[in-house]
Amino acid sequence: VSSLSQIMAIATSFVIDTWKGSTFMRTVVDWNSTLVDWLFCLNFIGIPIIVGSVALCSGTSEWWTITSITWFVLVFAYYTVFALSAVYYEVDGCLELIRYHPKLRENDNADASEYGINTFLRAVQLRMKQRLSGYKNISYTAHGSDPHPDKLSYYEVREKESYKSSIGIFSRFTRSSLMRSFYHVLDEPVRQYNVEDVLEFTPYITGQSWGLESVYCRNRSTRYIAIIDGVGALTKEQTVSSIVCFGFGTFLSLFAIVSLLFWFGLSAGPIFVIVLIYLATLYKSIISTVGLGATYNAVMTREDGNYGSIDRNKKSDGIYQVEESFRISEPKPALCWFVLGFEVVFFFIIPLIALFLSKNNRVGIVFIFMGIIYLLRDVCNAPACLRELGSLDGMELNNRDTDGTTEWREKNRFGKIISEISVGKRSNFWVGVFVVFTFVFCLIIVSAFAMGSDDGASDAFKFASREEFVYEGSHGVNYASCSMGHNIKTPDNSGNSLADFTFLTNIAYLDNNAATASLETWFEDSTVENLASNVTEFKRSYQSENGSSSVLYKLFDFPDQELKVVAVRGTSNSWDALTDAQLWSSAALSQYLRAILPLGEWWTPILPHIVKAISVIEDKSLENVAYYRETTAFVESLKKDGHNVQIVGHSLGGGLAMITGAQTEIPAIALSGPNTMISRKTYSPQITPAALDKYTFNIVPDRDPVPRIDDLAENYQRIKCRSPSNKPVDCHYGRRSLCEILYTCGSEKRPIPCFCVNVYGYDEPTSVNGEAFSNFCPPE
Repeated sequence: VSSLSQIMAIATSFVIDTWKGSTFMRTVVDWNSTLVDWLFCLNFIGIPIIVGSVALCSGTSEWWTITSITWFVLVFAYYTVFALSAVYYEVDGCLELIRYHPKLRENDNADASEYGINTFLRAVQLRMKQRLSGYKNISYTAHGSDPHPDKLSYYEVREKESYKSSIGIFSRFTRSSLMRSFYHVLDEPVRQYNVEDVLEFTPYITGQSWGLESVYCRNRSTRYIAIIDGVGALTKEQTVSSIVCFGFGTFLSLFAIVSLLFWFGLSAGPIFVIVLIYLATLYKSIISTVGLGATYNAVMTREDGNYGSIDRNKKSDGIYQVEESFRISEPKPALCWFVLGFEVVFFFIIPLIALFLSKNNRVGIVFIFMGIIYLLRDVCNAPACLRELGSLDGMELNNRDTDGTTEWREKNRFGKIISEISVGKRSNFWVGVFVVFTFVFCLIIVSAFAMGSDDGASDAFKFASREEFVYEGSHGVNYASCSMGHNIKTPDNSGNSLADFTFLTNIAYLDNNAATASLETWFEDSTVENLASNVTEFKRSYQSENGSSSVLYKLFDFPDQELKVVAVRGTSNSWDALTDAQLWSSAALSQYLRAILPLGEWWTPILPHIVKAISVIEDKSLENVAYYRETTAFVESLKKDGHNVQIVGHSLGGGLAMITGAQTEIPAIALSGPNTMISRKTYSPQITPAALDKYTFNIVPDRDPVPRIDDLAENYQRIKCRSPSNKPVDCHYGRRSLCEILYTCGSEKRPIPCFCVNVYGYDEPTSVNGEAFSNFCPPE
């Protein structure tokens, strides 16, 4: 999580820095700025245009793909240089501070290029000390005319009238008698500096810069100085509005969250818990805002109890909330090294060994690279150095020039790296994103173990009498594919073959007995057989040679039509959800990337190549969930025996069906299946766009997110989803889609499942002889 969030924080900074004219990269090299601009122009514009022009002259139809790939490779190379430079100068700056800062200086005459092992070890110890120490958190309100908080001692801070303090449970534990062997209790607490203050980033809020949206949306972990008297002072109305706006904004956000949860149908218990968690995250902001308001009221109130007037002719004065930490206990060196060793072993070495033992060698190599970068940035932690040392003093001692140019460039560069990459909104945002993804992933894993897998539902479908009840179909225009095209053979020449194939995708979720009973009722006038023994025999033979597989599928034989249909079961438990994620996550991420990029559709031709590059890294992981290989082998064996074969599936089963259909060149009908146009190069053998356009067909319900993963091929049918708008997941249910198709296309000679009316709320079908529908399908 930490490594990925760091990579994305650097990527975000790279994009912003590039739009600003590569201001960071100008500090990396001593070249003339004109030369840097020329390199930038050639990398982003010149070389891609030259390559594209050559491709056009060669007459290839893939000229845009070649140009796009060239541009992408050059940008990625430029990003790599940017990222490595940021990491290098961050680590280098940290070591310079450790070596030259007045508080820690080893040797005034030492050369910074001669970092000894002692410098590195001191950096490691400083970082671990910061992480494991006990702290006392204090807060108070200060005036602009007061001495800077960093100039006050701990005992002077305690004398502040608005002084408040708190010690966390862990910090109290470090001072207990149980931890005396591992911790020192400090006689005088040691201040931990604020990174923004060290970098001299302290925004002012004046009467001219004030705005409701800017005050409410500001970063509340950063110190802001509000001007309350003198030139540029805030008016009473502005100050009161700032406090009221915070309360009103908190109420609005809370009301919106509760309303959204209520709209999704959550009960009062879960809503109450979520509200408490949300309020807990705002606790410090609420206390800070209330305290600042009380202080302002006290400052501006005269002795007679009335508000004083603002004198705009005198020097400005301000107030601000100070929140600081003082170290009250610190770990002994032995504990620091033990915890570091424990983290390296359990979070780096053991996962690395597991990757190589599972033959994920490429992922292991990437993990080594990312792990080393993370460890370097974590142990040589620049923000930790600033919190401990409180200034950038000492970085200038290694410079050779006398005009201060190099010193300015180094400190400016170091400050940009820390404020824009190491800490701040970008880093926090990506940490939050990956924490959420990790939480969801762990939740799926836990539920997978808890739920396990199953062989299918044991209850056959219940139907109303086909002779008595019918859906006559839409009175307007039906779906164009109610009757499939001439290249697709239907089970018994039904006029509503779309419903037949949709029914077969649902039957794949039943066990063999229930599936057989449901088939016989649905295809009452035709001969159909569930060839369960054929599937069992093939699975035993295939898996003995290729390893176990979790994919489940059935084989239905229609001898009157000389047709065999393979029905692949879709996502029915958490293990299947993990398979979905591994097979299609790269394609989904590339779609999101395309959506946020300017002119994103222009980059569609290179998305399959990007996804393919990612799949090369996780080759073994994808191979372990490549269930399509078994279904493809099964279809190939049927074709080899001379059978006419088609394949269907819902959800994950639909995606596997389309892969197999394109690979074996047989018709594949998917219901709510993830598509394969972007991910087509990741499969073995690879799939061509022509094969997907010719052999695959996807049924896409409205508001169903799954069939919107990856890009659709040419043949698909959109259908309505009549579920409530606050239940989009219901649109993915295969049974609901079956009801929709029967309702719109007409039931023809097929029976109507009871759940269409009793579960999904469709209108009761027309009764031929006036019978009550409830007599055949009692309400559940």
